[in-house]
Amino acid sequence: MVDAPVRAQSCGCHDRIARVLDLLVGALNLLVAYQHEESFWVAYKLYSSIGFTLLLMLLTIAIVAPNLKDQGAEGNARAEDSS
Repeated sequence: MVDAPVRAQSCGCHDRIARVLDLLVGALNLLVAYQHEESFWVAYKLYSSIGFTLLLMLLTIAIVAPNLKDQGAEGNARAEDSS
């Protein structure tokens, strides 16, 4: 018999962090756009988009990783019980 996959409970943290990060990135973009030359703004857009994407990825890993470890331990325990 195949068990349904166990889903980790979401605290909604990732959505809140993503919204705050979006607001921060938008505010910084406007600040840079209106305070600096266009060439600096273009470089900022290029490098900050990469940097903020990596930052959000690392935050997502930090939030999700503990749930994956718990889920893996439960799956191993079920496999041992069924054999």
